[in-house]
Amino acid sequence: MTGLLKSPTTHITGFAIAIASLPFWLIPNSGILAIAIVALLYAAAATAFNLTAGLGGQLSFGHSIFFGLGAYATALLRQDLGWNVWAAVPVALTIAVVAALALALPSARLGGVYFVLVSFVATLALESIATWASDVTGGAAGISLTVGSPAPAELRFENPLGHYYVALILLTTFLGLFAAVTRSNFGLRLRAVRDDPAAAAASGIAVARQRTVSLLVSAALTSLVGVAYLQYISYIDPTSAFGSMTASMIAMPALFGGLGTLWGPVLGATVLISVQQTLNPAFSGLPAGLGLIVFGVLVMALQTIEPKGAVHLLRSGLRHLGQRLGTSKRTAQPAGDSLT
Repeated sequence: MTGLLKSPTTHITGFAIAIASLPFWLIPNSGILAIAIVALLYAAAATAFNLTAGLGGQLSFGHSIFFGLGAYATALLRQDLGWNVWAAVPVALTIAVVAALALALPSARLGGVYFVLVSFVATLALESIATWASDVTGGAAGISLTVGSPAPAELRFENPLGHYYVALILLTTFLGLFAAVTRSNFGLRLRAVRDDPAAAAASGIAVARQRTVSLLVSAALTSLVGVAYLQYISYIDPTSAFGSMTASMIAMPALFGGLGTLWGPVLGATVLISVQQTLNPAFSGLPAGLGLIVFGVLVMALQTIEPKGAVHLLRSGLRHLGQRLGTSKRTAQPAGDSLT
């Protein structure tokens, strides 16, 4: 019974049930629901990012590449060719994986800040290309999809609640996959590469191969989030697809919550995305990039307090509270005995 309670599957199932019930008792209006949908989507993207950055130690600031390619590919196939979203998904996923492979092959041996720089330059380049190729992408104006009549089978919902549950299914699936990878031999090799690449290579682990495979899987998952985001917003442009803010909204929840942990990206997205979405109206008349500064300040503040992330800070707080409560009970016990 104790083993069952400690099982990640049990925790993920309980989480899914709890979050699925929120619209019925805690989310009071459509505005809060919209924030919740975006938070769930970026929690899923951060979990995909965590697969390569948290387990493999290969930090990337370019996961918006895969997010944007998934969204743009689906938008073009739906709008220009009239494809069903389910027909577009495999194409979008394949394009993202090919892009990840193109990024990984010349830079798979790079680590630390070097791969971060390569991935960041790549996403900036794609943003510029998407803006320039206006005949295909709509340029800076982007692509607005014709919504059409509601069709839940094609992920078109009359009520945003449908998109909420799509986002929750994505996140729950990604959490289950992350937990499975963590417990697998592949996950063990990834952590070995993360902790000491030289020692991992000396023990026979193909470091570049492990990093490449994790990046390909992460890219495929992130592209699915891009598709779900497009289905929800029905609009995509170069900035929302490939911009630095999108890259930050994917990476920083994992960094804030705790890299390599199951619940770090979820906790990070809950805090950061909720703050960002709540403050968006206040940022509308202010210089671009202010939201990114807020993200950075929050992450740096937490790193100063707990470098391992918010999950570890929360665990330490709960452990300390438990110890305090236990001490209080032990202190109170002799008084109880004397009255007996």
